[in-house]
Amino acid sequence: MAAKPKPDTLPARDMVLPAAITVTAPGGPRRRAGMRFDTQPKVLQLADLNDDQIAALQSDPMLSIRAEPAPDIDEDEAHQGG
Repeated sequence: MAAKPKPDTLPARDMVLPAAITVTAPGGPRRRAGMRFDTQPKVLQLADLNDDQIAALQSDPMLSIRAEPAPDIDEDEAHQGG
């Protein structure tokens, strides 16, 4: 029996995690995770949310969530502290 091919995956060091998410409620006002959402995009920093809030947002089918990538950091700025 032939081995199944492994799915294409990136090593952990190559993963880009979002720094923030943009949340909207396309159907109109909605409350979830202690926050109010409507048709206007609301940007939330993931560092400001706890695991329960993230899970509540992700599991709500009435919300639209888009990941926002972390800004690129110049190597020189990273070593100079800003």
